[in-house]
Amino acid sequence: MGTTTTRATARTSERVRKDITAAQAEAEAANAQIAALTAATPEVLRTGDDAKHAAHDAEIARMGRVAARCAVRLDDLADELAKSEAREAEDREREEAEAKARRKVEAEAAVQAVVGRIPEGYNAHAEAIAAFLAEWSEAERLAAEHGIPGPQVASGRSVPATKVVTPDREQPFEAYADENGEPSQFAHGYAADGRIDRTKTREVRTFHRTIPGSTRHEGGMVRPGLVQLVNLPKALEDGWHAQGATENQNHARRP
Repeated sequence: MGTTTTRATARTSERVRKDITAAQAEAEAANAQIAALTAATPEVLRTGDDAKHAAHDAEIARMGRVAARCAVRLDDLADELAKSEAREAEDREREEAEAKARRKVEAEAAVQAVVGRIPEGYNAHAEAIAAFLAEWSEAERLAAEHGIPGPQVASGRSVPATKVVTPDREQPFEAYADENGEPSQFAHGYAADGRIDRTKTREVRTFHRTIPGSTRHEGGMVRPGLVQLVNLPKALEDGWHAQGATENQNHARRP
């Protein structure tokens, strides 16, 4: 384009696209004017006026130069747009790389910060909780020994079920009384020959039978004990953690 463009003076792709749109509109208008003038040429010729004809040809030539300048301008703008888009892509890649590097530094700082807080931020609390759970277990043992609710129940973590006992009860019922006075569902007994003796009908009496009671438990809620739920290993186990991340991984894979 005859001038040197630096990154500082280069235009954005958005600005270049606007100029391309304007140049295209100008070229379309020039070509439309040329088409209209060309269509009117026979009428100008019929006038026989040389001056009018010369002016007509001059206007067609001028609009042709306008269209030609637009074509050159569009070629230059297309080249500028390609360079602008490439430059902006490079800028985006550089910015993303810089942002990624910043995030990596922040992540490394976060790792070092939390590792540095292991003694007071984790181990001290884990030891305090472990001591509390030991007291909890001892209290549960003492409660069981003396038949009283332990901390699991006293704290509301578990609710004992209610024991419901239904006692035995006597139930009257009617039945036929056989020859031995025992209840029977048959109205007739048997004759000496083994046949049913329908000449005699057994007496209906009231008998009693015992319905066994039952014991069941209703309601209640049992949650796992705190000791079974809580697992707080020390963050630093045996010292090999200080020998480097690679060795840590090797130790982690030991059977």
